[in-house]
Amino acid sequence: MTSKKRPSILSVALLIAGAAIGAGILGLPVQTGMAGALPALIALSIMWLVSLTTSWVIADSYLRGGNAQADLASIYQHELGAWGKWLTVVGYLINYYGIMVAYLAGSAAVLSTLLGLPQARTWMVLAFFVVATAVCIFGLDLVRRFNTLFMVVLFASLGFLLLAATRNLDPGRLTYTDWSFLPSALPVITCSLAFQNMVPMTCRQLEGERPLIFRALLMGSLIPWLVGVLCIIAVVGALPLTGGEGSLLSAFQHDDPATIPLAQVLGRPVVTAAGLLFSTCAIFTSYLATGSALTGFWRDLAAPVVKGRVDWPHPVMTFAPPLLVVLVWPDLFLSALNVAGGLGLGIFIGLAPALVLLLRRPAAWLTPRLLGTLLFVLFALIIVLELGQEMGFLRILPQVENWTSYQPK
Repeated sequence: MTSKKRPSILSVALLIAGAAIGAGILGLPVQTGMAGALPALIALSIMWLVSLTTSWVIADSYLRGGNAQADLASIYQHELGAWGKWLTVVGYLINYYGIMVAYLAGSAAVLSTLLGLPQARTWMVLAFFVVATAVCIFGLDLVRRFNTLFMVVLFASLGFLLLAATRNLDPGRLTYTDWSFLPSALPVITCSLAFQNMVPMTCRQLEGERPLIFRALLMGSLIPWLVGVLCIIAVVGALPLTGGEGSLLSAFQHDDPATIPLAQVLGRPVVTAAGLLFSTCAIFTSYLATGSALTGFWRDLAAPVVKGRVDWPHPVMTFAPPLLVVLVWPDLFLSALNVAGGLGLGIFIGLAPALVLLLRRPAAWLTPRLLGTLLFVLFALIIVLELGQEMGFLRILPQVENWTSYQPK
């Protein structure tokens, strides 16, 4: 009997990167571009380091727990108790329902705009929902077999888009800064770098080998960071800040993914096709992964309540709520990313790892305690800012009237 071969670090790192690259990368250049390229790149780099740190805290907690089948809820229950598990559940649901809403809203915006059917957004939502949800429920095994092809198409179309954008790049556009708007962009940055749900799987696949796990997390997290850097430079440099359709401000105000203004400015059919292909692949593959994970989460959580082989409640609980939200409020792409990154991710990949460090009692307690305090303050601030904006107590708006140092041609 032969043992199962351990996968390579590179293959695991690519799975981590694929989990992070999704709808967040479509909203990243628009939201961060309103703060300016330099603030965005600095914040992206800091949040990458924070993301790597929290992923290692989760990996270390998994290895300390000794349960090979543990996932995030079980890990936090072991470290923090029952309340830690339910804190994770709340954050998990906020994040993944927010992400599902963003996928549906983003698919409608991309398909209706790039296909030239702006009045058909509702039908585009329904068309994407029916196809993607059916595949997620009935044909996910087939999609997994073609996952590599999907990723090749995604990266090829992204590379073409970035190359086309650099031909329209004006370095003067990269000089604009609005540091006061940067806090509003942190949730989307967090969302574009999030992969912590893949940490338990990474630990299992690499058989608990700490050096290998850290290298996989490092390599896997660097890929979405690099993609984010390239997207910010290319998109912010290629698009005017203001000036009607095709500007960053217009995309921000209309809640559009970055591929829409990019296709409008570059104005070439091949660019429009590449934008449509990249956006559709990114949203479609991420929707399948998120929908599958959320269905499994509900199946596990509801197992004590839903007895027997009745399985239909789990897909209904997964897919019906985000569809209803988007049908009632269709322009929620960036807003949904903000809620997912600011509240959901802030709780279960921010506050929860910080509390693990703060409440753990290692022999050398000072460094973990200081690191936990910094993480707790950072994510508590992000959550408070996001709650303040969503509840109307706080308004952080881009100061576009300060665009005086450079006027786009």
